[in-house]
Amino acid sequence: MGKLNLYKSNETEFYFIFGYYSLTGKNDNKIDYKTAFKCFKKAYYLGRIDAAYYLGLMYMNGTGVEKDLEEAKKYLNMAAKTFNIKAMLSLGHIYYKENNYSLAEYWYKEAAKFGNSLAMYNLGVMYQTGKASVKNIDLAKYWLSKSANILSLKRMNKSFNN
Repeated sequence: MGKLNLYKSNETEFYFIFGYYSLTGKNDNKIDYKTAFKCFKKAYYLGRIDAAYYLGLMYMNGTGVEKDLEEAKKYLNMAAKTFNIKAMLSLGHIYYKENNYSLAEYWYKEAAKFGNSLAMYNLGVMYQTGKASVKNIDLAKYWLSKSANILSLKRMNKSFNN
């Protein structure tokens, strides 16, 4: 039984990594979106939950598969439930583009809880323009300032590490 689980684990890892390499072209691989999609799908069904993020992203952008925002939301929701911040941010983007501002605000807040500066910026803009639950200039300033502070810290860290 242990060997079977090890084999399944290695197979899952293979599909996930090969999917990533096919998506990005890393490790001297040719970019092949259809192969990437198939590999992520296989990895997901073998239990690699973080493959859901990539499946959602590919459905969202129509990369290697026909664009399907409902499928994108389904997979991104699964990934977001595992605290995948990029999935939360992507859900915010989808809902914003669909003019579902209450769900966009929700997902941006979820990503902002984990320090995502883009989510914070988007919240600030939503509060500034009245697309959030309320138009609130103080909340807009809060989120925009918080976003700017994080970006400044990232730039400072980058300059110190170079």
